[in-house]
Amino acid sequence: MPEPARWFVELTRGYGADPKYWLEDAKLDFAQKLGELLEARNMSRAELARRLGTSRAYVTRVLRAEFNLTLESMVKIALALDARVSLDLASKHSREQQPTMELQPRAVTRRPATREVTLAREPIVPYRAKKRKRTSRG
Repeated sequence: MPEPARWFVELTRGYGADPKYWLEDAKLDFAQKLGELLEARNMSRAELARRLGTSRAYVTRVLRAEFNLTLESMVKIALALDARVSLDLASKHSREQQPTMELQPRAVTRRPATREVTLAREPIVPYRAKKRKRTSRG
């Protein structure tokens, strides 16, 4: 992997000491895992919104990590996906070795869990849902 440009290193120096940096990291991590789980479940934002009793816009904002979620909201979202929230405290210097937060499929008897979502080893970016083709109803 090439060395980052010096201007980037200087720009980002000290971010690791700022709690806001780690808050954004956690929000983006949750949003990415949520997007991966939606994709694994082949579930649309509209279906998740229906299960949560909220709007599709709310789900989109969650996927874009636009606001802070409470633990209660995170648990409700996970349960709507037949998953659970798993929190873990880890050294901020060992991010690749220990996940800080993840959604995990719950074990259920009526059907097996599809797959476990693992921590991405690349920079975390907000999930953007793919546009689906509309079919004519008639």
